[in-house]
Amino acid sequence: MQISLTHRNTLIPVGVGPLDIAFAPSNNNLYVTNIGNSDSDGFSPSVSVISTSTNTVANTIPLPTNFYPTGIVFATSNNDIYVAGSLPNRTSSPSSESYAVYAISTSSNTIVATIPLGYGPNFGGYLLVVFAPSNNNIYVTNGNTGTISVISTTTNILLATIPVPADRLSGLAFAPSNNEIYLAGGSTNTVFVIDTFTNTVVGTLPVGFAYSVAFSSSNNNIYVANLDHSISVISTSTNTLITTIQVPAGYEISGVAFSPSNNEIYATGDGNSFPTIPPGGLLSTVFVICASTNSQIGSISLPNGSDPAGVAFASSNNEIYVVNANSNTVAAIATIHQHPVPASCAAGNRS
Repeated sequence: MQISLTHRNTLIPVGVGPLDIAFAPSNNNLYVTNIGNSDSDGFSPSVSVISTSTNTVANTIPLPTNFYPTGIVFATSNNDIYVAGSLPNRTSSPSSESYAVYAISTSSNTIVATIPLGYGPNFGGYLLVVFAPSNNNIYVTNGNTGTISVISTTTNILLATIPVPADRLSGLAFAPSNNEIYLAGGSTNTVFVIDTFTNTVVGTLPVGFAYSVAFSSSNNNIYVANLDHSISVISTSTNTLITTIQVPAGYEISGVAFSPSNNEIYATGDGNSFPTIPPGGLLSTVFVICASTNSQIGSISLPNGSDPAGVAFASSNNEIYVVNANSNTVAAIATIHQHPVPASCAAGNRS
């Protein structure tokens, strides 16, 4: 079943190389990380600020030259946006990267703090980030160093470093149902469970090639986007795998978010129409999952070759926003459908 996109579907131009996105309820804006253009001075990264009332870019916040921004999150404790990334050090031997997080005030849209996180190997993977309201801390995956940094949003200083038995960590999500963080372990085919009170790994769960994670408040489940064309569903009550939702073979699912407006999960992916790549590049699709039934109820086609990545829900207008890394756009998708959907999803059932 294909969902109609005629109701407020918009492509918003942003900076070059967008990757991740976060919604700030403090000002009803979206913040998008951009790698930026490369020139003689290096890359010119930035954060695009999108107004959800107009679905246009209202501001652009410059980041330090050559900084590679990969993760972004909003902290309700201080209404700041936190941007995580790396800065290459080509003069060291062997070459390395310095990791850092920048805090951005959503009142002034300026950088208000810089938190250094140490160093890692060059091209060491993405730094992704989540906010835990249980302790008002930020948790950052440090590339392929097998560690997570814990940052206080009260002081904007590094509090702790958590070792994780995986060489390349990926996305995270906080579950308010048990105050735990669920961390995608990439090629280990594992989700790690972290207790935010002890800052220790307290469990592991077998999944697919886990890349990103989202929490659904409708059923207190965790949804894991797997690069091997599937979505794993985990119960936070029992910390067990409930089911695995398959999408068409050939799709790499890289982004996932929950929409409380309609009780649905939106998962982004790229795929081939084997045996050939379609004109314009890989198929770019947003899969729509009913959280009540854990079944796919539709899909949304984006322009081929868009390379959809990060995804976020905006409560200000009940729209889903998808970052398209290759086309330098963000797709705004209405969560109000123009076709029949299961009643439990259409009503935003909370059971």
